[in-house]
Amino acid sequence: LQASEARLRGFADAASDFYFESDADTRIVWASERLEEVTGLRREDVLGRSFRGLAEALGLEAPRETVELLRMHRAFRDLLITLPGENGATRSLRISGVPILDSHGAFSGYRGVGTDVSGIVRAEERLREREQQLAQAQKMEAVGQLRGAWRRTSTISC
Repeated sequence: LQASEARLRGFADAASDFYFESDADTRIVWASERLEEVTGLRREDVLGRSFRGLAEALGLEAPRETVELLRMHRAFRDLLITLPGENGATRSLRISGVPILDSHGAFSGYRGVGTDVSGIVRAEERLREREQQLAQAQKMEAVGQLRGAWRRTSTISC
């Protein structure tokens, strides 16, 4: 049993940066020690808050699909959350959770994980910017080629 628990803990540690649990009212009742390190949010400010209450306190709005999944007590995966940080910097987190059912099958909360994906999100933003710059440069080059062709055609027909 201990070896099995250690194996599962190893998988979980490799796959995520922090863990959380909520009660049936989606109030966060437990969060791992790394929550503050990863998110910048103090555990004592998070514990006891509902998902919705925490989102409102942070000025976030959950997508309608996520709100519906929570209402129906369904699992959610890879919810991207952007937290405001210091000096205008942001932290991007991917949050996933699964429903916890009691012995009678009734919903009793969520158990989930979060991962800091800020570096990935910033890299994707830089890639999009570079793609836009490339598309603009290609467009300008094509316009230049058309103008050159137009000048050659205009000179020949005169």
